Amino acid sequence: MMIDEKSSQAAVELLKVENLDKNEYVVTASVISPPLEKREKKKGQATIFGAILSAISNRKNNDVYKQVRPVKTVNYFVLILIFTILLYFFYQFSDVKLSLAIIIFFGAIAFPVLLLVLYFELCPQKNISLYNIFISLAFGIILYLLIEMVELSILKDTAMGSITELVLIPLMWGIGEYLFVNALKRIYDITDLSVGILLAVAVGLGYAIAFALDGLIDSIFLPVEVIMDSTSNHYSGLAIVDNRRFIQDSIKSNMVELLWRCFYYPTSFTAWSVIMGEVVMTPTLAEKNKSGYNVSIYLLLLLVVSLFILTRLTTSFSYINTAIKIFALCVSLIIGIRSTNRVLNHSLKIY
Repeated sequence: MMIDEKSSQAAVELLKVENLDKNEYVVTASVISPPLEKREKKKGQATIFGAILSAISNRKNNDVYKQVRPVKTVNYFVLILIFTILLYFFYQFSDVKLSLAIIIFFGAIAFPVLLLVLYFELCPQKNISLYNIFISLAFGIILYLLIEMVELSILKDTAMGSITELVLIPLMWGIGEYLFVNALKRIYDITDLSVGILLAVAVGLGYAIAFALDGLIDSIFLPVEVIMDSTSNHYSGLAIVDNRRFIQDSIKSNMVELLWRCFYYPTSFTAWSVIMGEVVMTPTLAEKNKSGYNVSIYLLLLLVVSLFILTRLTTSFSYINTAIKIFALCVSLIIGIRSTNRVLNHSLKIY
């Protein structure tokens, strides 16, 4: 194929501007394209949204997301929507006592399990036992119970009171989850970054499930003090009252509490746990690849604890509390999604 002098000169000038080697590329009159072997090495960057879209669109021929298509997550999400609609109608036409247990356990467990299934499917190798996932989930629940015991027995009696609770509880959660995931990594010699992230997410979601159950039960069954006449022989003390108003008459006002407990905190704990898992696994990956790592990555732990503290911060103005929680969630999601994308690209060997 003949190339006129003017086109050839234009191609050479373009190569100079792009700082490319003239002999590396095939130049034609209208096309400058890299060699075939260089085109084959180029892959698209994997993202969590791309993986979800590949599952929704059922693109089985997509090489990038072939190992991490969260099809089960999408199917599970559809089932949750259907069950939620059925539960709504069941609640409208049935006795509150019959639907009470279903509302509590479904509201607290369904969404966290959905997130756990998502991160399990984002593991390319799936080289992890359900036992490890289960004990991680159980440890998250136990960690919440231990922190609650410390809060009720020790922190309530401290002079600083709520200030101590505000800082110390997130700090205990962060230290507890970091030590547990790090211990699992060493015991089972885990070197897969996606597996470390999954275990951290399981711990965080276990904590979120216990936190949601505790909040929902406290909102429905409220302890109230019963004051009797001094001349009466009846016992005075605390009684558990079935707060029907939460279920029947004030769905709108209490829907905010349901959203915080059942959706906001599981999402936040997932994002924080992704960051936690990445911090735990980074030294191992650096040692495996014989490369150094920046110690400043541990500042991410401080950031995670700080975001947890923000979600616990309360003021006398409800709209300020909501704004603080939304800000903390946005920051958590941005960092968590970026960490998830890095994990996907590392696990799929996309650089």
